[in-house]
Amino acid sequence: MSAGRVLVLRPEPGTSETANSLRSAGFQPVMAPLSEIRPLAIQSDIDADGVGCVAATSANALRHAPELLLARLRDKPLFAVGEATARAARLAGFGAVTAANDDGAALAAAISQDRPAGALLYLCGALRRPEFETMLAEQGVDVTALATYEAVPVDQSALFAALAAETGPLSALCHSPEAGRMLADLVGRHPGLTERLRVVAISARAGLPLASVGVAVDTAQTPTDRAMLAALRR
Repeated sequence: MSAGRVLVLRPEPGTSETANSLRSAGFQPVMAPLSEIRPLAIQSDIDADGVGCVAATSANALRHAPELLLARLRDKPLFAVGEATARAARLAGFGAVTAANDDGAALAAAISQDRPAGALLYLCGALRRPEFETMLAEQGVDVTALATYEAVPVDQSALFAALAAETGPLSALCHSPEAGRMLADLVGRHPGLTERLRVVAISARAGLPLASVGVAVDTAQTPTDRAMLAALRR
């Protein structure tokens, strides 16, 4: 196993995007997505007139939102975590986009300072942590969460069994806490990987589950692909 091989665990289209970045940087990507993104049917009838602004913490929330809903929201200010999500918002037709480059806490702070009157519509995934909505609620922001997609697990046990039978160092990029938990489970079932695997996590929370199985984890200085590649080179 070459030292340059790197497991890409995120779902498409992120799998291919990260793999291309790895190739350009001289690494050998191994496609190993641990989940698949699927759109959800939107049951809620959103009153767009009552929405003052929109928030998104994932580009997938925008990619999988219904076109009819987006058409009713494009004239609203949109607040996004990270430039990738902000770029997806612009591609979806939003003109006034504010990007918070750190995390949900930074986004909540930006919204509290600059939001217009009216409710905030939070486009999100079916699985989400409550902190972002809790912070906004504590500051008096009326938040409606609308899940537009879900992440469905992908069984990669056969691939990891094959990797465990090989020798040599191996790296992995972990883009989310959910991927961290799934990777930790796979490594726990294939302990031959523990000493060989080095993980670069997009955040401390994403890498935390791997500590329980003894995997070496480096954390990117900022939650971006570019920072993850920089950490991988170190």
